[in-house]
Amino acid sequence: MVARRAGTADTIAKIIASGARGVPGINADIGSDKPHGVHPHALIPAAELGMSHRDVPRSAPSEAADGSTGPDARASRAPGSDADLLALGSSPIDAASAVTDIRAVQRTGHRAG
Repeated sequence: MVARRAGTADTIAKIIASGARGVPGINADIGSDKPHGVHPHALIPAAELGMSHRDVPRSAPSEAADGSTGPDARASRAPGSDADLLALGSSPIDAASAVTDIRAVQRTGHRAG
């Protein structure tokens, strides 16, 4: 298992170094073992593997939404979509871990939580 994770980390680091668009994800909100709200913790390893602090917070909402296609795509950046707006307590440009300091969430146009 450890060797497999090391291989995965190496592959992700190569993708980031190549400049390719990356969309880190963990399929959050698909079941009880992956509840809504755990996704920010998947972003920190992307920074540890070489993704810039500027690109880490953009990769989750913006890149994921842009990568969603098809008639059932819920995560698009369009009016009426199921996209979230997050307010953070500090700048993720300064530290990637700031993506876990969520102060407010707007979901489908309404404050959540």
